[in-house]
Amino acid sequence: MLRRAWLVVVLFVPITIGAAVIAANTLGVNTDTSSMVSDDLPWRVARAEYAKAFPDESVGILVLVEGGTRERREATAVELVGALRARPDLFLHAESPVADPFFQRHGLMYRDVDELGGMERALRGSVVALAALRRDPSIRGVAPLLMAAVAAPSDQRPDGLDGLLQEAGGAVEAARRGRVRPVAWRDQLMDGGPGGRVFVLARPVLDYSAIFPAGAALDALGNIGADLGLGDEGGVTLRVTGEAALATDELRSASEGAGIATGVAMLGVLVVLYIGLQSFRMMIACTITLVVGLIGTAAFAGVAVGDLNLISVAFAVLYIGLGIDCAIHICMRYREAIVGGRSHGAAVLVSLRQTGPALTVCAITTSVGFFAFIPTAFEGVSELGLIAGVGMFIGLAANLLLLPALLVLFGRPTRYGKISAIGGLSSGIVGLPERRRWVFRGLGVVGAVVALVMAPRVVFDQNRLNLQDPERESVAAFNELMATGDPAPYALNMLAPAGEPAEALADRLDVLGSVRFARTVSSFVPAEQDEKLAVLARMRAMLAPVLGSAPRGVPDTAREIAALESLHAGLTGLDSGDAGLDEAVGELRRQVGGLLGEMEPMAPGERERALTRLREGLLGSFHRTMESLALALSAEPVRVESLPDSIRERWIARDGRWRVEASPDEDLNENEAIWRFAREVLSVAPDAVGEPVSGLRGGRVIVGAFVQALVTALVAIFILVLVLLKSVRDALIVLAPLLLAGGLTGAASVWFGTPFNFANIIALPLMLGVGVDSGIHMVHRARYLRPGESLLSSSTARGVLFSSLTTICSFGSLAISQHLGMASMGTLLTIAITLTLVCTLVLLPALLPQRAGRWH
Repeated sequence: MLRRAWLVVVLFVPITIGAAVIAANTLGVNTDTSSMVSDDLPWRVARAEYAKAFPDESVGILVLVEGGTRERREATAVELVGALRARPDLFLHAESPVADPFFQRHGLMYRDVDELGGMERALRGSVVALAALRRDPSIRGVAPLLMAAVAAPSDQRPDGLDGLLQEAGGAVEAARRGRVRPVAWRDQLMDGGPGGRVFVLARPVLDYSAIFPAGAALDALGNIGADLGLGDEGGVTLRVTGEAALATDELRSASEGAGIATGVAMLGVLVVLYIGLQSFRMMIACTITLVVGLIGTAAFAGVAVGDLNLISVAFAVLYIGLGIDCAIHICMRYREAIVGGRSHGAAVLVSLRQTGPALTVCAITTSVGFFAFIPTAFEGVSELGLIAGVGMFIGLAANLLLLPALLVLFGRPTRYGKISAIGGLSSGIVGLPERRRWVFRGLGVVGAVVALVMAPRVVFDQNRLNLQDPERESVAAFNELMATGDPAPYALNMLAPAGEPAEALADRLDVLGSVRFARTVSSFVPAEQDEKLAVLARMRAMLAPVLGSAPRGVPDTAREIAALESLHAGLTGLDSGDAGLDEAVGELRRQVGGLLGEMEPMAPGERERALTRLREGLLGSFHRTMESLALALSAEPVRVESLPDSIRERWIARDGRWRVEASPDEDLNENEAIWRFAREVLSVAPDAVGEPVSGLRGGRVIVGAFVQALVTALVAIFILVLVLLKSVRDALIVLAPLLLAGGLTGAASVWFGTPFNFANIIALPLMLGVGVDSGIHMVHRARYLRPGESLLSSSTARGVLFSSLTTICSFGSLAISQHLGMASMGTLLTIAITLTLVCTLVLLPALLPQRAGRWH
């Protein structure tokens, strides 16, 4: 026997090494959640057709430029677009409306006529001041203008004066600190106001040979943001979201979660193994067998699947919890034989003969729970079902071949004491289900009634964003966009014939209650163009003399300092009666006084550098603003045919069809709002595509797959159990606790606020496959009990307990993952297996016949 044991171990060594090499070279991860559903479904076909029509709408990065003034946000966006375009190795495309020459020239055409009229009045009131600054772009030129504006009667002060004074105060403060902070002249002259966020859209180069395909592009984006010096003076910040960022963060959280969970699962399994087996030798043998089977399963996954999805990546944790079951039952029976006086070799053979057939059937029934998902349209769990199902047979082979060989080589363990009842409890307590059968049967009926009452409240969360870590920047920013709709991240798109058919479809969508607006390429043709062009022409005429003014030279240092002293003196003691304005005046006076005091002891060269920084801050952007304003006032009539390629390529397909986009009118952080939006749009446009449609219709696919898998698993498992036990009654006794545990698991999902979702939907079919093993072992052992023996005091009951505890440790470890989908899988599977264990150890013995011993 010893020689044969060495031969088995030696054969397993090259097999395991080869499997490890295969796994390392073939396994990958695919983060595209949309690929987890069959491409043959009608809505998936529509999505593929839309992607073919607009290939540039594929995986993208959305950068939100926030904070600071509108001018600084737009300037930052323009710089960012330029920097991204300079990296064609990482970014295929980068754009922003504020960086588009078309919008730079025609942007004012998209404002209301009344808004343009307000700009015209503001420009008329400031044209004299602008001409003065144009002639004298220096501290000497700006100081008297600020004093005159503050000293003017309240009805003659320019709008937004307090904001301008705050900007000037910020420029002086920055100069004192050795920095430059440009005044946002564009906000003052073009009525920029606070405005909203500015966004930049980029398409990254995806490197699928890397762990994170968009990782290099996202890292480069972070470095570019740092190089721009954001937040130093202007208060501008960047937040990154979009499909590529979400997928990368999801992959990172899933990978980190799976790695941590695997380690925690292994630790928990080892602890439970030692408590149950009370032997380091057997624990080491079980661990080696477990690792060998896991490596073999990973190799099969690499060959059969290749790239794991975000659900099948959890196969390792599932295998650890399930693969150890066989080892525990073999070792428990081996220990029982040793305690019963068998020799070491005989105990190994007895444990195999007594557990082998049942373990084989258990492996089959467990795999059925996994295989039940293979024929469904939910390819995400289908992969996990295939890998884990085959993994059960790999684990069975390792346990029936390698584990006995290791037990033989490790030698007889230390002598054991008497095998106690489960949990170390007294036999009187443990035997209650067998002595008070009708009481526990009644409790089972109560549990079934509770499960039936709670069943209508069980829900399926179709929002895939809820599977991700909400603390990640990409997820937090995306949730905020869904709440504000600026821009709308969950818009729905559809294709329509060009011209009137597309516009008619947009009109039908526009009247839906859940749609804020629907647009086509014609939406980029401004309304009331004649009136707007007339206003722009008048503003252009007013600005012409200003732009024609020739600037004077920069005055010397003494004149600049004198201008600052005059400004400081003029601001002293002013009381405008406006609290906000007085606060801005006081802060500007304090900063100017501080700068004058600091410059007094400076050397001439240092003093000149300080004044240069201040001059650049006060007037550095003035000339650029005047040029931008002149460009914006030169707008021309806009037609669909005259729109630039940057717009036409995103709204007109190559085959001539138009894109129609519907934006939601509700906060899409609420699931019901998402599905209401999707249902209403689909009622008008059945071929609409977008995440709300994918979630709605994908959810239906998942629920259908779940029902199909559950029915398949129930039928297949019942047939298998019937074949093994050759008794309809015994087969029903095995399944009854599982059905009750399944119903209570659904009820628990309501009580604990853990709805079913794309990740944890596997819980119930898997529970059937796993839980039936324990039932088979219990019923099989009960048939061979001697009169007076208690089933719950046997080594089989202990094996069921500890094998279930290892499974719970494995599944429970998933609950610590930052990926909420994996965490919910761990939570729900832990609940399901715990309930299965309780029902198996409490209800099943109560359902057995009163008379102990064999029965048929």
